[in-house]
Amino acid sequence: MKKHIIALFAFLISLSLPLFGGTVEIEKYPVFQGIPQAETQSAIDDIIIDANSNELIKKLGDQKNVASSFANASAYSLGIARIYTASQQQTFYISAGAGGALLGSFDELQNVGAENADPKAGVVGNGYFTGGFNADIIPGMPVKGLLFNAKFGYNNLEISKMKLQSMLFGAGIDYKLFTPEAGTGAVQLAPVVIGTGFVYSSSSFAYTKDDEFTSSSGTGATLAYYKLDQSSTLNIKSTVITVPVEIFSSVKLAWFLNIFAGVGCDIAFGGTEISVDSDSKISAYRDAAYSNTIEKTETEEIALRDSTTKAAPAVVQFRTTVGTGFALGAVHLDFPFTYYPAGGFAFAATAAVVL
Repeated sequence: MKKHIIALFAFLISLSLPLFGGTVEIEKYPVFQGIPQAETQSAIDDIIIDANSNELIKKLGDQKNVASSFANASAYSLGIARIYTASQQQTFYISAGAGGALLGSFDELQNVGAENADPKAGVVGNGYFTGGFNADIIPGMPVKGLLFNAKFGYNNLEISKMKLQSMLFGAGIDYKLFTPEAGTGAVQLAPVVIGTGFVYSSSSFAYTKDDEFTSSSGTGATLAYYKLDQSSTLNIKSTVITVPVEIFSSVKLAWFLNIFAGVGCDIAFGGTEISVDSDSKISAYRDAAYSNTIEKTETEEIALRDSTTKAAPAVVQFRTTVGTGFALGAVHLDFPFTYYPAGGFAFAATAAVVL
C-alpha cells in the first residue's frame, strides 16, 4: 500500500514540474584566476537565463487549487483511519491499517503539466494504529453504549529523490443510538452508531531535481568553460485538523461477512504550503570535458526569488462511506471506501483483533 501511495505522488509530481518555481538571481559574481571578470559575468548571465528556463524553477506563481487540493486530500485521508465493524460490538480492540485519499480526476492529473494550469488535484497517504474499548466496562458509568477510541500514525518513506513524511494522532467517541431487531438466520443487524472526535495530521512531500547549465567565454589563455550545478526541491507541506461526525451501521451475512455504510461530514481546519528551494554552484574549467578546474578566488552568491502558495481545506466536507468487513473469530478486516460529493475519495485497509 505504501509503495502505491508513493507511486501516486510520483505520478502527480512528474506531471506537475512546470507549475512550480521562481527566479534564480546572481547577487555576486565569482572571480576565477586569470579570467577577465567581464567575460565571466557575460557567460554567467547566459547561464542564469538558461537556469530560469528550468521547468521546476520557472513557475511557482499562484497555485491555490493545487494547494487547497492537497489540504483537502489530507483531511479526506484522516476520517477513514478506523475499524468500522469493531466499533459496533467490541469490549476492546487494537488495529493497524493504511489508507489514502485522491482528489481530482485522472484527466485533471494529466493536465497538471499544462502551461498556466492550476488543477484541483492532490493525493495523500497515511499508515496508522488504532485502539478502543467499550465504556460499559467502567463500573458506575452513567451513560451506556459509549465506545472510546484513539489513533496514531507515522510514515517516513524515501524513494530515489522523493520523500514522504506524515504523522497523525487523534481520539474519538462513538455512541450506540439503538440496536435494530437482531434479524434471523444468517442475517444479523448491527447497532446504529454515531461517532465524532478529532484527528491532527502533519504531512510533507519533497521532490528534488538536479540540473546543470553550461556556457563558455574567451579564447586562448583566457578560454573558460562554466557550469552551474543546480539542485531544486519542491516542498508541499500540509497541517490539517478534522472533526468528523458520522452515523453508520452494518449487516452481517453468513456469520463472517459484514456490509457497512454511513454518512457524515468532516469539519476541517489547517492548510497546505507549496514552496521551492534551490541550491546552485558555479565552477569554471580549462577544458570542455569539465575536468581541469580553474581556481576560484572569490565565491558567488546565488539566490532563488520565489513566492509561496498557501491554501486551506474546505471547512465542511460531506461524505458517504461503504465497505466490506470480515470477522474471523477475534480477527476483523475492514475495507472502507469514502466518497466526497465535492470531489475526491478515500480508501483504507485495516486489520484488528477484537476481544
